[in-house]
Amino acid sequence: MKTKPMFFNIMPAVFLMLALAMPIQIALIYRINILDFVGIFSKLTPLNIMLMMTFGWVAYATHSFDKKLFLLLPILNLIVFANNYFVGAFGQDFSILETTISSTAFLVLSMTFYSKSIYRVFNEKNFRWWQSVPRKKLAVPLTIYTNSNTIKTKSFDVSETGIFAVSDSDLDLFKASKDQELELCIHLSDQVLQCKGKIVRKALSRGTYPEGVGIQFSKVDGDLPGWLQSQAA
Repeated sequence: MKTKPMFFNIMPAVFLMLALAMPIQIALIYRINILDFVGIFSKLTPLNIMLMMTFGWVAYATHSFDKKLFLLLPILNLIVFANNYFVGAFGQDFSILETTISSTAFLVLSMTFYSKSIYRVFNEKNFRWWQSVPRKKLAVPLTIYTNSNTIKTKSFDVSETGIFAVSDSDLDLFKASKDQELELCIHLSDQVLQCKGKIVRKALSRGTYPEGVGIQFSKVDGDLPGWLQSQAA
């Protein structure tokens, strides 16, 4: 079973807790009933409310792998430091030392998003391996049209999102640019499935995998899912 890394389950919950922590703190400090929303929000500053909304958005962005998160995190840290400074310097409930420690802890938390293994998940779908659609090992004839060549080859495996095409004898597939859109014809016994896609990886022979290229579909023939389901697992 493919399981999503714990980071992407824990972090949305952490940021939701941070968003809720402010009104809960207000309720505890001023002894306001937790259900007295008007009383609680009357004690929150506009900066507090903005932070709560931003924490909520970060939770959503982490869950949905939104790259805009990396534009917001530096700004969010500046706002957190500013908010905590004013709380420590001019408030009566927390010292400047306590708020500085809190701000530093939030900075460390934010830096975890920039670790290589996490950062690339936001920026490259290929690293979201737990979302990958199961592949079926199917060898069927392929015709692939590049900008300059018509290539006859066969598939090694197929899924609803892509296909691995075995390298042709002239290595034209390896010469094809990853930027160009390819047209593919998948030749079945009774029909031809027409798809479009781009090369996302080029691989040498390794283990049971032959030399070839992985192609991610950008347009899929409507009959492809039904055909895949009809094939033996």
